[in-house]
Amino acid sequence: MEMACFRLQSPERAAEQILKDLIANDTENMMEDIHSKLQEIKNPVNAIGILIREMDYETDVEMDRGFNPVQPINVRMHLSQLYGSSTTVNMVCRCVYKMSMTRLLICRDLLILQQLLLRLGDAILLGGDQLFHTQQNLLHRTSILLLSYYVIRWASQRLASDVPFDELESNLQHLSVLKLTDSTTITPL
Repeated sequence: MEMACFRLQSPERAAEQILKDLIANDTENMMEDIHSKLQEIKNPVNAIGILIREMDYETDVEMDRGFNPVQPINVRMHLSQLYGSSTTVNMVCRCVYKMSMTRLLICRDLLILQQLLLRLGDAILLGGDQLFHTQQNLLHRTSILLLSYYVIRWASQRLASDVPFDELESNLQHLSVLKLTDSTTITPL
């Protein structure tokens, strides 16, 4: 799945291929166990929809409650010092990596489960509406979330370093001294 994301391939197709491989290599009757567990769930499409909604940052209400823009200046200064240190940046990046990796794996498993539900069809789902809803909405939303968490995970692994302000100022002064001229002697290859 990660290679498919890296190569900008469709996560739905990757999940479909993973499901085919799981079915082909099923030696312990795992697929029958999953099928029987799915029959115990009254509305699997609704359950998947709730999971996706909870994992979506746009609908996450808890994030909005924690931030208070009218904090005293000393609290804001302490927070800026805390988040300005390289140790804290490293710690936050590791936390973001772990959270995005967990959510990426959940989305991967949900995509595979949705592919299984589509394959099983009406044997598990209550009606054709749910099959259509799974195919049109849930697969697409899960794929977008999976790709988003892949990008977040990738970005949290990249190294970032602080550039001192005086170095930036010096570079800007050097750039302002340079004069760029048009040269007609350079020809494209």
